[in-house]
Amino acid sequence: MSNDPSVPPTSPDSEWKISTRAVSHGRPAPDPGAPVNESITLSSTFHAGGPLDYGRVGNPTWTALESTLADLESTQSALCFPSGVAAISAVLDLVPVGGVVVAPAHPYSGTRGLLNERQSAGRFTVREYQPSPTADISAELQGADLLWIETPSNPLLEISDIAGLSQQAHAAGALVAIDATFITPYIAQPINFGVDLVVHSVTKFLAGHSDVIMGSVATNNDELATRLHTIRTLGGAIVGPFEAFLALRGIRTLGVRMDRSIANAQTIAERLLTLPVVEKVRYP
Repeated sequence: MSNDPSVPPTSPDSEWKISTRAVSHGRPAPDPGAPVNESITLSSTFHAGGPLDYGRVGNPTWTALESTLADLESTQSALCFPSGVAAISAVLDLVPVGGVVVAPAHPYSGTRGLLNERQSAGRFTVREYQPSPTADISAELQGADLLWIETPSNPLLEISDIAGLSQQAHAAGALVAIDATFITPYIAQPINFGVDLVVHSVTKFLAGHSDVIMGSVATNNDELATRLHTIRTLGGAIVGPFEAFLALRGIRTLGVRMDRSIANAQTIAERLLTLPVVEKVRYP
């Protein structure tokens, strides 16, 4: 499934670095006199005959944001949701009734809440694993439908081998989804390590200004993208065009902000290590 804009955003050269792509993608065509930013499209309906018909199905401002996220993640498509938890919930909806989800023992609290609630309701079974760079979870993956990876995890910053876990999951016939919120596409694109679905809380590093609640899912699998779009459309879990505009604006400075965040975190971690009252520092 492809994101189909009413006005195709510009397409940066694939060889451009990630910061340049974040600045350049998702903008209107550079025609003389044209605006450099995607407009905020406040319309519930669209004239017949075009790629859009109703505002719950699509919006040009979403399209600019989603095409940018897909470009940054090196995927064919991306879909935005009104929160990170809504994005996670949509991915979990892909698991068949009675299925099996293999998840880390200490995931983000919102993820843990969704897993617990759905397991208690009999929606699916959850098997836990302990993340580590050398984890062998082949036993837990037997008969599983979905492997959930979170690295670095929130808040314990546990590290997993994305490629290794993805290989184990695919050998067992399971899909692989990753919460890559703390990585961001600035650091790595998990799709290149064998992941099927890349989930973000756009709220955090991507939007970056503490003024947007949003989530996203990116994938190279057209069937999964179509199913996720259906889940979003029928469930009404859509983002507002203003929020999409704010998130896209935030992404423009992703590279600058990530460089500073990484440098600041490194300095803080090093200083904490010198304090006798600090027993342990979890970093990265």
